[in-house]
Amino acid sequence: MKNSILFVTICISIMFSSCGDDEKSSGPSPVIKDTTEYFTCKINNVAYVDNSRFSDYSNGATRIISSNDDELFRLDFKGEAIGEYVINSTSTDNTIVYNDINQERYESVSGKITITEFNKTEHILSGTFSGTLKKAIGNTLITITDGKFNYVPLTQF
Repeated sequence: MKNSILFVTICISIMFSSCGDDEKSSGPSPVIKDTTEYFTCKINNVAYVDNSRFSDYSNGATRIISSNDDELFRLDFKGEAIGEYVINSTSTDNTIVYNDINQERYESVSGKITITEFNKTEHILSGTFSGTLKKAIGNTLITITDGKFNYVPLTQF
């Protein structure tokens, strides 16, 4: 009888010790990085789409150029690193310039450029931007919102 009880106890112990969660956790899901190259924004809520973009840096300053067949954007900021670059009317270090379809020039009076990736090894630049720009001749203002650039080719000069 003792052997039967011992046998049943051992069987029950084995059954319960082998029970467990069959699914194994492999940790958090991997983050998939967006490597699509683009530059986009809204100008007074109208989408801007480019077909060409590049960026360069030299002597502590960086420039991003984006254009399509009719329009051109230029973002300049004093720096070669991830961070936020504030634009105001008294600074010439950080600026946004836009030439519209009629080649009318607009220059930033306020805004910001935020760099989220400045990779000199892979030669890519990513970030966001927004601002208010004033027509160079006259007082017309435009608003730039939802500005994003990703994996823009980066070269050193």
